[in-house]
Amino acid sequence: MEVWRYRHRFEAAPNAKVAAGEVEGALVRSGDGYGCLQPWPKLGDEPLEAQLEALRRGSPMPPGEACLRCCEIDSAARRERRELLSGLKVPASHLLVEEIGTGTLTRAAEVSLVKVKSAALVEALAGVARVRVDFNATLDADGFRRFAASLSEPARAKIDFVEDPVPYDPGLWEELQAESGLRFALDRGPADATRGFVVRVWKPALTPDPPTGDRFCITHNMDHELGRRYAAYRAATFSGELVACGLGETDWAGGCGLGMDEELARLEWRAL
Repeated sequence: MEVWRYRHRFEAAPNAKVAAGEVEGALVRSGDGYGCLQPWPKLGDEPLEAQLEALRRGSPMPPGEACLRCCEIDSAARRERRELLSGLKVPASHLLVEEIGTGTLTRAAEVSLVKVKSAALVEALAGVARVRVDFNATLDADGFRRFAASLSEPARAKIDFVEDPVPYDPGLWEELQAESGLRFALDRGPADATRGFVVRVWKPALTPDPPTGDRFCITHNMDHELGRRYAAYRAATFSGELVACGLGETDWAGGCGLGMDEELARLEWRAL
């Protein structure tokens, strides 16, 4: 098994808990296949070094297991000289909006569904699109109530769902949903959770199999393009009920397996 380490730089804060800057990740080559491992320690993941050490010992953590699943799927396709995403329909995605800039409102109106990480953007975007809000569990119950109370009625009507508003507690989530009339989506929560939300977010980069849920939104992990391609593949082959996903905009065509053949061949791989 071999790895290539990288640093992914974000010019704007990628989520409510992480400031702009860099996050560490690694591409993994196992057999003939490739996968991506990019944990988010500030969101509760073990750091990259710990993830890689667990992978080296043969007892990977869930993100490592997910990475190896990607390697297996990619490896099988590369051996068969088969392009994984060829002929598949990748589900529609929301547009992630980090700030309002030139053309933002026009683009939001075109896609009609946006995701924001800041409550301050909700009112501006609700005038042109449906809005998903992701708080990354940074609020407490009173903070969420203040957010809900601050919404204008037009904006409230345009909210598709609120993701991880407060740390997951099934009873509290049921209470806050009922009080606010807003739908919740669960991302960072127990894999077997069943209460307090209507949409379950699944990141194929973090767990090899979907958690419990009836309706899913599959997203990438804001990781390397290889990881984003894998998320798109899992979404395109998903057999359950999907709402619009969070897969970004990438040209998926070309190459064997998940593609990127030339880019991957140029990297300096080192033994794990």
